[in-house]
Amino acid sequence: MRGRVERILTHLVSGAPDRGPSAAVCAVADRRGLVAEVAAGTSQVGGDGADGGRPVADPPPVTARTRFDVGSVTKAVATTALAMTLRARGRLDLDAPVATWLPGFTGDGRELVTVRQLLLHRGGLWEWWPTYVHARGRDAALAFVQRLPLRYPPGAGRHYSDLGFMLLGAIVEEAAGEPLDALARRAVFGPLGMADTGYRRRGDPAPDPVAATSTGDAYERSMVATGEPYPVAEDPAAFAGWREHVLRGEVNDGNAFHAFQGVAGHAGLLTTAADLCRFGTALLGALDPGSFRGGSPWPGAVVREFLAAGPDPGQALGFQLRRAGGWRVAGHSGFPGAELAVVPERGVALALLTNRLHPQSTPVDIEPAWTAILDTVLEGAVLEGGTHQPCA
Repeated sequence: MRGRVERILTHLVSGAPDRGPSAAVCAVADRRGLVAEVAAGTSQVGGDGADGGRPVADPPPVTARTRFDVGSVTKAVATTALAMTLRARGRLDLDAPVATWLPGFTGDGRELVTVRQLLLHRGGLWEWWPTYVHARGRDAALAFVQRLPLRYPPGAGRHYSDLGFMLLGAIVEEAAGEPLDALARRAVFGPLGMADTGYRRRGDPAPDPVAATSTGDAYERSMVATGEPYPVAEDPAAFAGWREHVLRGEVNDGNAFHAFQGVAGHAGLLTTAADLCRFGTALLGALDPGSFRGGSPWPGAVVREFLAAGPDPGQALGFQLRRAGGWRVAGHSGFPGAELAVVPERGVALALLTNRLHPQSTPVDIEPAWTAILDTVLEGAVLEGGTHQPCA
């Protein structure tokens, strides 16, 4: 298994040196803990300037300890994890209106939106909007999101929404009475031994080692300018804070960085592949108590509730669902090039972290590599003599 994963990662980081990714790390864990960590490439190959600028003279090699910006994996590992914690403690009613915690979220159908709908991406909010054009700071950004007209009728269908998870981040803060980054560190990352995971508030020192991501806000700026893939009615010239340097240890997501100052419910985490596997095995430990090292901070009933398929294909409460090799897989992806997967019937957790936006800011498709890794790991797990069979 390890040799095959090494070949996949080597091919991934060497396939198009002028495009990226330049770095990739994969980790796999089961009941024994971490069973494999594979790293390939260098954490930064291009400096500041157009399309990544000049090559870095002595590119730093990526290692298993290299942190990556995981984008929307934050939705699962921080925000959804905290929702599970609060649910288990009776402090978060999933079927209560969002306005229970955010009183400004009312009018024009907003009062119908529940916490459960936000977790299922059925709240009717816009998929994305550059809140930083109008807002500086968490409170202003949240106020803008709450008054932005809904794009879809609540409950009408799944429309994956960053804005919904911005609100969820605020909801768990309100329910717990604690800032999101401190709460996640105390209630999730600390107990699970995820020492290399956390938010980086704007202005704080960058962690090291860390992989570079895009050249500034190039991709988001093009989204605003073209109205693709979302027809936002904004002028890129209305925002004077566009970044142009290579982002290294600085959250890539513009809303998380510019509006939320680095700490948001939808994006912002820097972490390692090994730490994501620790999170994954904690989910598995809840489903199979006593079989996984370290156990789990969540009751099995709560984890089963959150991993259960929702009304729309591919979506559970805060987690994405897929099939691989006949097995049901729960996890989440992240725009900078991150993937997390948990396979309950196989007792396996795995993560792939890349910097697919470096050196150029055009996203590179890592799905073929991720699919190949999933198939390789699950085939290896079967060959090791597990007792379970693929789901029907």
